[in-house]
Amino acid sequence: MTAEATLRSLRPYAEFARLGFVNTLAYRLRYYTGIVTYFIYVGVYYFIWKAIFAHSSRIEEFNFSQILTYIAVGWTIRSVYFNNIDQEIAQQVLEGKLAMDLIKPVNVQCMYIA
Repeated sequence: MTAEATLRSLRPYAEFARLGFVNTLAYRLRYYTGIVTYFIYVGVYYFIWKAIFAHSSRIEEFNFSQILTYIAVGWTIRSVYFNNIDQEIAQQVLEGKLAMDLIKPVNVQCMYIA
């Protein structure tokens, strides 16, 4: 598959991602609260590990900067996979709207992830 064909096949998912982002911005307070909450969580982890590393520069084979990287990457990955897709699909099933998503010419799982 050529690069152009790959980009063409991903175009609908980019639009689904854009629509999801626009819908998220419709509830701006919830969006900003989520961002602030993540910063608070990461900040708490930072200070906990700072206190743990206060008496030594290394624990086992890890130094403080490696632990911070682990925390940052971990929370970033968590923000990607921790979503409500399963709840959205369950709601679609209960409302009988899932069939409309299934007849679209796209992969339904990729559509929800986007």
